[in-house]
Amino acid sequence: MRQTWLRRGQARSLILVFSGWAVGVTPFLYLTGDSDVLVLDDYRDEILPHALLASYARVRVLAYSLGVAVAARQLAAVAPDRAVAVCGSPYVAHERFGIAPEIYARTMAEVTPAALDRFARRAGVAVPAAPDVAALREELALIARRPAASPATGDVGFDRVFAGRRDRIFTAQSMQSVWTGHQASWLETGHNPFPIWQDWEEIFA
Repeated sequence: MRQTWLRRGQARSLILVFSGWAVGVTPFLYLTGDSDVLVLDDYRDEILPHALLASYARVRVLAYSLGVAVAARQLAAVAPDRAVAVCGSPYVAHERFGIAPEIYARTMAEVTPAALDRFARRAGVAVPAAPDVAALREELALIARRPAASPATGDVGFDRVFAGRRDRIFTAQSMQSVWTGHQASWLETGHNPFPIWQDWEEIFA
């Protein structure tokens, strides 16, 4: 996994972010707060930086989009104080609980700059400049092969779940189906709800 620090100081508290596919740190750049913030993405491997986590007195997890499936497999090892899932599911390509398999397969087959621009418009978040399309295609393939971390209830250790009523990636229908075991907080947003927040603490409240 790629590691990008948004804040790294003398804080004893860490927010560990499992970002979505292809978007990097972009959705989180304007959030403020006192905690250190480490963003993970590029899930061609799922090797956690355990040595970095061990130095913090408190670790909280925010998982976004496809990062929710990755985080769900890692929560037991991280043992966070809090864990929040945003617009994502423990299931990736799944007819009821994730992204429709035919849409996922088409996305994987058509990873090009033009296709990424279309994805960015649907997701409502910018894709970083000069993306490595081969790496992004490989990432989708590898994530799809890994087993989901949960049964259909989605009960994998998240304390709170946010879902967007106008989400065009993880639709409201799929989110309602997979998070039946949770009281999801529904937002009047698309796939990228982060502009409604200013501070990390608003998300973890």
